[in-house]
Amino acid sequence: MYWSIHRYPSLSSRPRAERQAIVQAALKQNRSSYGWRLLVVFAGITVAAIAATFKLSPRADLLSWRTWIAPAIGALFIYGYLLVEINGAVHTAVKKYMEAKGKR
Repeated sequence: MYWSIHRYPSLSSRPRAERQAIVQAALKQNRSSYGWRLLVVFAGITVAAIAATFKLSPRADLLSWRTWIAPAIGALFIYGYLLVEINGAVHTAVKKYMEAKGKR
């Protein structure tokens, strides 16, 4: 399991700027919809956090559990989603890109 793109074996010895460029080129070459999926996740988490903290009762106060637990759960969900992307679609795109680049 990779915790960031900087740990990929094919990118570990390269400078940071080059790693970023390779990942961007790999995602672009494989027509990945990574950006759209990430936008949908952020929008969903934002809507869910707002909905969870929405006051339905006039007696609800600002220090209720929904005020702090909804953003914490949202942050954990986003972190988990990013790990799935890093180890799934992004890693596959980088491997394909590096193989195609090596065959040229």
